Amino acid sequence: MAIRFYLSSFDGVPDGITPVFAGWTRTTEGVRRRMMPSPKDNSALATKTIWAGGAAAVDESALAVQFISDRLAAGHVFTTSDTFKCYIRCAESATNDNINRQPICVKVVSEDGLTIRATLFGLAHAGPNTTEWIVTTLTNKALADGDTFTAGYTTVEGDRLVVEVGGQVSAAGGTSVTGSMSFGTAPSADIAENETGTAADKSWFSLPTLTLTFAPPSPSGVFLQAVPRAAYH
Repeated sequence: MAIRFYLSSFDGVPDGITPVFAGWTRTTEGVRRRMMPSPKDNSALATKTIWAGGAAAVDESALAVQFISDRLAAGHVFTTSDTFKCYIRCAESATNDNINRQPICVKVVSEDGLTIRATLFGLAHAGPNTTEWIVTTLTNKALADGDTFTAGYTTVEGDRLVVEVGGQVSAAGGTSVTGSMSFGTAPSADIAENETGTAADKSWFSLPTLTLTFAPPSPSGVFLQAVPRAAYH
């Protein structure tokens, strides 16, 4: 009983919806992408950057990507006993970046994305440590390694699961900061559950204690298809 979502690099989210972002300090580079329970869009690995060489204030957080699922079936029960995991390769551009955390937010929104049904895990650092990101080498980071939800919810048909990920600097702040996170579904292997690997594998978000099923496509529209030309640059 488990489900694993893969994190696409292609532009194109279900029905073009735009759920509100969580309380990140910075959302300037934030984009929306699709997540799916199989790597069916075959998106190439691409790097999403945050801060883009700018300064970062003390403990400042920056959104990289908001990932959105397809429509969920009704009756799925999320509880505070359910756990979640997320592994993504991350890197910083120099030691003065001081990026040492990777916050995550997990929520359920309505089919049109306009209503937050439940915040299952509010924006916070959930990973196992505050080790500074490796300079220039994309390296596995645990955004969550079996953390539990802080709220529960039962889905109605059409609800969507939303996961937001990004980086956060230390209490020292940062100068000339550029953080990088790697996404894409084309590689054959999944990122290993460690914080040492550097292999160019797929990033993922999982619900080890849950099995989710999906509702038919929305009768009001057709899902936007992912297109290779819109991958990150």
